[in-house]
Amino acid sequence: MRGWCLRDSCLTQRVSDASEIIVFKVLGAAVALYVLHALSTGEVFAKRGMWGATAKRDEQALHYWSTVVVYTVLSAMLLFVF
Repeated sequence: MRGWCLRDSCLTQRVSDASEIIVFKVLGAAVALYVLHALSTGEVFAKRGMWGATAKRDEQALHYWSTVVVYTVLSAMLLFVF
């Protein structure tokens, strides 16, 4: 029958696949919470140069909103695609 496996390695593979899915969901939820935090505070941290920088909504609107959009898309992909 298709989908049945009597070896222990198949069961282990299914369990590890399920745990990987849970990790992606948790990461997606964490990124979504960070997006909400960024929207409420008006500041977001993103990679820039060697380390990174904080973009403020009032001072660097383009950088702020583009980072928020990228993080929102990343969150959605982690939650719904992976």
